[in-house]
Formats: sequence, structure tokens, C-alpha cells
Amino acid sequence: QVLFEFPEGKQNDIDYTYLESFDKSSDSLPTSDLKLNLEKLIIYYPLIYRKQYVGMLIFTEHLDPGILLQIRMIEKTSTDYRSLIKFGEKSYSFVLNIGFLIVSLVLLFLTFWIAFYVARQITIPVEELLQGTLKVSKGDLDVKIEVETTDELGLLVDSFNNMVRDIKELNIKNQEHTQFISSILQNIGTGVIAITPNQKVVEVNESAKDLLKISSDETPENLSEYFEAESFGRLNKLVDECFKNKTECIHKELDIKVKGKNLNLHFAVTAGIESVSGGAILVFDDITHIIHLQKIEVWKDVATQLAHEIKNPLTPIKLSTQRVLKKYNEGADDFGEILNRSYSTIIQEVDNIKSLLDHFNAFAKLPPPSFQDYSLNQIVSEVVDLFRNLENIKFIEEYDENIPNLSLDKFQIKRVLKNIIDNSIESFLKKGKITISTMFNKSENSALLIIVDNGKGMEKNEREKIFLPYFSTKEIGMGLGMAIVEKIISDHNGEIEVFSQPYKGTKVQIKFF
Repeated sequence: QVLFEFPEGKQNDIDYTYLESFDKSSDSLPTSDLKLNLEKLIIYYPLIYRKQYVGMLIFTEHLDPGILLQIRMIEKTSTDYRSLIKFGEKSYSFVLNIGFLIVSLVLLFLTFWIAFYVARQITIPVEELLQGTLKVSKGDLDVKIEVETTDELGLLVDSFNNMVRDIKELNIKNQEHTQFISSILQNIGTGVIAITPNQKVVEVNESAKDLLKISSDETPENLSEYFEAESFGRLNKLVDECFKNKTECIHKELDIKVKGKNLNLHFAVTAGIESVSGGAILVFDDITHIIHLQKIEVWKDVATQLAHEIKNPLTPIKLSTQRVLKKYNEGADDFGEILNRSYSTIIQEVDNIKSLLDHFNAFAKLPPPSFQDYSLNQIVSEVVDLFRNLENIKFIEEYDENIPNLSLDKFQIKRVLKNIIDNSIESFLKKGKITISTMFNKSENSALLIIVDNGKGMEKNEREKIFLPYFSTKEIGMGLGMAIVEKIISDHNGEIEVFSQPYKGTKVQIKFF
């Protein structure tokens, strides 16, 4: 807003031309800011405030130029003062802002430094623990973390170091124990084979290779490669039975063919071994020589018994012959009668000797079984039908219909049943009961045949000898029946057990695999 002060009656004396030519936006006074119109005696002066044009001073009287100079000096001084005040205000704000900035930077630096220090106190132990764990996982047990800290991380580091030290000591002990066991395995005469559940061989000692005729530099990967197909089939059944039944240990003697030679090996199979991923360990030894000696002892007993049985009829033969010779030398009148009687006696005793030898020959030359798939229940039923019409004998039959067909020699199994039933019938005083049952064990994949009677039973010493040739608890008979039964069951890769108590009956249990 522009304010003009005019003396009364002098408005028309203003030089508007000059006013119009004045630059109102100028920050400073023009060089001709002071103009004196001597003719009209008019003086004008522009007023500038804060760089803005606010008005004009107009004088109608002549002023001394010194006064105008003073006015300009005052104005300049005022302007400088205002500039100084303004600069002071700006300087103070700048200094204050700079101070705040410096303080902020210092605080920020301290914050970052403290955070970095605290983080280092945490991250360094954690990083060391991580690196130490990775080294331990790779088998380096010489790791020791050297971090000085007293907080929970320090306790964790100490615990880690103690753990690694304990593991190292335990590992050393395990290595020593493993070397000790390995030394034993490699030096004992018993064969040892460790297998996984899928029958992959993990460990085999030199004795096992020697027994199975495998070169020391050869190590087959699978158990089946150590045995011939037929022999492995029998062993595989034993191993499967051990795994399925989760039995701690199963002992069994198997006939194994090695390089065309038959060996009697005693196997002990233990399943669920953690060190071989839940697999099994097969421990076996060659007992062929022992079996041979046992057979020799058995045949010695057989020979002794056979000699005794043959000696018995020879005595009456000798006596009859001597009597005939004596009567002949004496010329006795009854010589013909004595001759006929002695002749009958000799013939009868010779027939007894012949029958004895025939039975012995039948036992010694028992033909090998001819296997075919048969129903065990049907075979048992056919044998029972032969005795069903006997008086005072009651048969109870309990058959498991879930039994699958088994690989059997039908005629030999019938012979086994006839011998067992005959023994039961002869053990009855007047009448008796025979219970015959079959059952199938799915977990073992085996079939059971059980014959139970309520006869007079046997003493313990009799039960222990029941499978020996020429042993009999009966007054008549050759004593070969149960020996033949055991041989037939053995040829069928089965098992037979006899349980008996005096006057409480007898139980015969046969298991087919």
C-alpha cells in the first residue's frame, strides 16, 4: 500500500513522470533517488521496508542536503542493523542445529558401537559353537572352543567342550573294544557272519570263509552267495523264523553242502542286532566230526544190541544141535522125535534172526523221501481210519483248516503216524483215548501235528532213549519204530518232541516248516 503525504494545495506540483519511472521492486534506492525540482520546490523520497516498497516521502519545502544525507545514513544504519539481527538469528539457529547434529551423531555412533559390541558377545560364541558342531559332525573330536564369557553362553560353551571330550573318550573306548572284538572274531575257529535285515553281509571273519571254502580276498555282498541254493533255502528259513518270532537266539543243526561236500553245521542265529541296523548275526561251527563220532557211538550201541538179539536165538540152535548129535551117538530110540523137535526149533530161531536182520536192513536203508504237495489233515484222517474200528479206543480229531498243502512224502508220514498210534495203543491197559490235532502258525509259517494219549507214560530215562535204535519199553518188538520216526521227520526238515510222565500219558509233537 502506497501512502502519499502532500501539503495542501500542492498536489498538482508533483512530478509524476519521475514517480512512474521509479522501479518499485528495486531492493535499493536508485541513483537518482533524490530529485530536486527547484522551480516547484518539490522533494520526494521513496520508502523501502523489508525490501518492499511501502510509500513515498514528499516535501514541499526545500531541505538541506545534509539532512537528507543524515536520513540516508540513518536508513542505512537501520538496514545494516536489521541485517545484523537477521544474521545473528540465522547464526544462532545454525549453531544450535549443528550442535544437535553433532550430539545426535555421537549418540548414534555410541548406539551402534554398543549394539555391535553386545552382538559380538553373542554372535562370536554362537558362531564358534556352529563351527565346532560342524567339525564334530565330520568326525573331528579335537575341537575345543576358546571363548571367554561368563553368561549363559559361557555355560553352553563349557558344556559343549565337556560333551566333545566325553564323546572322544567314549569313542576311544569303543575303538579299543571294537578292535578287541574284531581280534577275537578273526582268531576264533567259529564262523561269524553279520547281516542286515535284507541279508546284506556287513562282516565276515576268516573262519567263516575257511568253513565255506571262500578265498580270503573274496567277500560276497549277499548271504545267498556264501551257500549253494538248496543249502541256503534251509538256512533262509531259519533266519526268517528268527526275524518273524523276534527270538533272541535260535540253535539248529543243518546239513550244508560246500563245494560238493556235505557238512553238518551248528547254527546259532541272533536277530535284532542294533549295530547292524537291526539285522542278525550267524554263528556256526563245523560239527561234522562230532556227528560222525556220535554216529559211531550210536552204531556201536546198535551193533551191541544187534549182537545181543542175534545171540539169543543162537543159544537154542546150539543146544538143539548138540542134543541131536548126542542122541545120534547114543543110538537113542527117540532120535527121530528129538531130531524133528530140534529141527523145528532151529528153523524158528533162524527165522527170528532173519526177521531181525530184515528190520535192521529196513532201518539202515530207509529210502529217501519223495516230496509232493499233500494235505496234512487228509493224511492224518486216512491213518486214523485204519484204527477207527478198534474197541475200547476213542479217537478225538481236531483239524485246523487253515493249514496249506505241505511238501511231504505221504507214505513215510503215514508210517510215522502208524508207529506213534501203535505205541499209544500198546500203552493202554484196557481202554484209552487218543487226541490228534493239527494247527497252523502263520507267524512261523509252520504246521503242528500233536498226538496225545492217556496211556501209562514213560519214565525220564526211558523218554531220553526213545529215539535210540533197538531201545524199547515193550516186551516184544525190535525197538526201531521211533528211531525210524525220527529219521523220517529229520528228512522232512521237521522237528519231533516227546513229553511223557508215568501214568499221565504221552504227548508227541511234530513241527513241519
